Amino acid sequence: MSDLAFWIICLAVLGLAYGWRYKSNTRQEPRRHAEQIMLHIRIDRDSVHAGDDTVSHAENIAVPANTSLAALLEQIRMARFLPSISGGKATWVIESSGSQIKAIGVLAQQWQEPRVMIDASVGVAQHFAGQQPNLFFRYCCQSDPDTVYTQLQVSPANENTLTQTLDFIGLSSLARYTNYLRSLLNPDSGRC
Repeated sequence: MSDLAFWIICLAVLGLAYGWRYKSNTRQEPRRHAEQIMLHIRIDRDSVHAGDDTVSHAENIAVPANTSLAALLEQIRMARFLPSISGGKATWVIESSGSQIKAIGVLAQQWQEPRVMIDASVGVAQHFAGQQPNLFFRYCCQSDPDTVYTQLQVSPANENTLTQTLDFIGLSSLARYTNYLRSLLNPDSGRC
């Protein structure tokens, strides 16, 4: 066999090997691309004391679109987005733009995981479908989280969730005053 024939065979074999590898990678590319689709979610929270409201608490986080709502809430809890309160008791009402009800559950400092009133196994892309993805955590002081959760469950369609919850625990005048102060400081905020 001549040197020229040898090199032609080598190039043909290399070309076939490269072509097979290239086709193999292109077949996997759409699946790999789907796994990398990220959803950007805006999270925000109430202030826990006067010195805590000097800066915005809003953050944008990116998670894979197939992440479950439960996994997202766990990620937020583990990232310590919500401050720890001395005494180990803090109650937060979870509000979501992706739900028909305003408040979807309760996250408490003393609980290992949040309690939600909707299917938390659904992916965030499905949960926020057609909506601007936002989660807001309303601070309910050191209120009993079981009581707050029960009140959320019985409130019809969760209208005026914070006021109803605070009425139940006797703090609605404080909530109205806090909302009034917020409206003075941030008149463009849709939360007050």
